[in-house]
Amino acid sequence: MARGHNANDYGAPATRSNKLHRPLIIANHVLHFISSIIIMSIAAYFIHNFNKNTYLGAIDALI
Repeated sequence: MARGHNANDYGAPATRSNKLHRPLIIANHVLHFISSIIIMSIAAYFIHNFNKNTYLGAIDALI
């Protein structure tokens, strides 16, 4: 019979889960999300404005 573990969303057993770390993990996820939005916005700006005869225009054709 397989042993059952009560795990949290991060894969660590619940007994090792530290509630003080949860705000830090949430902050990390929020910063990661904001960073991805910024990078996608910068890429979209360059693809939109410089899409003729450039490498970014070739990337736009693939998207």
